[in-house]
Amino acid sequence: MILTDKELKDYYNGLQKTIELNLKLLQDGIVEPEALAEELEQLEQLKEKINQTLLKRKKEQKKQL
Repeated sequence: MILTDKELKDYYNGLQKTIELNLKLLQDGIVEPEALAEELEQLEQLKEKINQTLLKRKKEQKKQL
């Protein structure tokens, strides 16, 4: 399944919101840092992959013009 650019951007924004909420929980002392560290790292890596995919698609579109 190939996601559209809009779907990828929406997913990226959702990941960013999840990260922000997790950091808020951490700041408020609701969760322990160790519990979130791995999850936050995975979310950041996923965001980076999405960003790279969008950049790659943009470059490919420019080549086609």
